[in-house]
Amino acid sequence: MRKSLAVAAVLPVIALASAATPAQAAGIVDKQKLESAIEKGFKKQGYDVNAKCPKQVSWVKGKVFHCKFYDGGSMGRVKVTLLSGVGVGRLRWDLV
Repeated sequence: MRKSLAVAAVLPVIALASAATPAQAAGIVDKQKLESAIEKGFKKQGYDVNAKCPKQVSWVKGKVFHCKFYDGGSMGRVKVTLLSGVGVGRLRWDLV
């Protein structure tokens, strides 16, 4: 019998600022840090997963997007909500 997953986290993730174009000036979610944080959250629950999040997500307070995670042959999703504006970098992720 598998353990049930009950994972959620609110964590600081630094947004990467970029002045290349006005659209990027708002900042971009640090994909690698977010994936690592999701993997660590599952690890605390006894699961070894590999997380994959979208590239180039603009940091906008209130934005919601999904990341996938892989546990052996299984796949699941987590919902990520950006809680604060660029520079502060707080977000929440929940198992969907």
